[in-house]
Amino acid sequence: MSEKGILTLKTLLNGKRLCFFIMTLLILASAAPLFIAYSNAQTPGEGNYPDIPGGVPENAVQYNKTDTTPLSEMTQLNAGEPALFRYRNMTMLMNCTQNCTLFVTADPDVTPKVLGLSIEPNQTMTLTMNTYNSPLVGQQVLERTLNFYWGLEPNAELQLTAQLRLHINQTELNQELNRVVNASQLTWMYWNRTRAEWEPVESYIDQNGYLVCNTNHLSTWTVAENGNATETPGTPNYPDIPGGTPENAVQYNKTDVTPLGELEQVKAGEPVLFRYRNMTMLMNCTQNCSLIVTVDPELTPKTLGLDIEANQTMTLTMNMSGSPLQGEQVAERTLNFYVGLEPNTEAQVKVQLRVHINQTELNQELNRVVNASELTWMYWNKTQAQWIPVESYMDQNGYLVINTNHLSTWTVAEVSQTAEPSPDTIQGGLPIMYVYVAVIAAVLAVVAVVAVIYVKKHK
Repeated sequence: MSEKGILTLKTLLNGKRLCFFIMTLLILASAAPLFIAYSNAQTPGEGNYPDIPGGVPENAVQYNKTDTTPLSEMTQLNAGEPALFRYRNMTMLMNCTQNCTLFVTADPDVTPKVLGLSIEPNQTMTLTMNTYNSPLVGQQVLERTLNFYWGLEPNAELQLTAQLRLHINQTELNQELNRVVNASQLTWMYWNRTRAEWEPVESYIDQNGYLVCNTNHLSTWTVAENGNATETPGTPNYPDIPGGTPENAVQYNKTDVTPLGELEQVKAGEPVLFRYRNMTMLMNCTQNCSLIVTVDPELTPKTLGLDIEANQTMTLTMNMSGSPLQGEQVAERTLNFYVGLEPNTEAQVKVQLRVHINQTELNQELNRVVNASELTWMYWNKTQAQWIPVESYMDQNGYLVINTNHLSTWTVAEVSQTAEPSPDTIQGGLPIMYVYVAVIAAVLAVVAVVAVIYVKKHK
């Protein structure tokens, strides 16, 4: 090759190296914002921060900015993904069932607070959050408050349910306020702009020491000693449920509460018994689960069982009502009971769902004779827009049981024997189609082996 050709080849090689170098710099530059964002939003387990009362869901995204007092700090929250914010004088665990753009401002003079906020809106939203140690202009100063005001302003008139939580440390409050705080009288209150007064809302202190309030609107909130809050009993004397309660079960006894977006944490493999005003449920999950519960106040009391075998941590939204959701048909001869189970991810699950059947009570409630032998679980098939009956059975403790591999809206109705239950699942929770495919595959494999042996012998 001539010298000119060699020179040309070297020039090309150097040009390729230069292009490769430039491309590498561009890739690193474009990836830099991702690394910065990742450093700000740490996954659980990273960082050396103390845990919060009640624990943090494993799938929570953590924003650890303990050296920052937020001033219109903007954060994007993904639907169904818990987020833990740690600022200089505020720690908050938040969950929203829709995508949410959050703007946070905290008054530097507010003493550190540990908060919880769960929101179930009907659409995506932008939420402006402000914390202060005194009310805004035009709002009255309340007596015996905790010197803490929480402004929550959505960007639109949304339909929503929300749960507000504030951790109560009585020793710290006594020192901060220089008086003895009566924790049993602490109550959430919101500012009613129309009446120009603070309105107390039913509140209670949960097992983790949070003062909890369920509401359907967002405005300015505060906490004061008002005499309307009630503590959940620590050692209750409640009758046992049919079939009994496991000895290691954690019990949440809130029989004076109708849950409205109630956030509960279920630890992997740890049975939990929930007792609300009109719903009792024994639940178990093989993975950590954040449970958001809402029960229609008009629903007659029900006793349920829910076992979930999931392949990952999950957030489960449960809604119970006496009528189907919009777009779902009213099934005939139901028990006037619908339960919606919506996970936040497409998790692979095996589920057992149970409802206790008391025929005498059902006959009185529905004003008809219920044929318990015809009761069947049914789920709403969105594709076919109809209720699909699924094979069910009555166990020895009087529960109507279904095993399935998906979560959706379920109900129970009397289905005559002429209606064929869906082969959706078999008793163990495995789809019957999988069994058919496995059998066919096994037969084909045997045929293939026999054919190979036959060919070899006849060569």
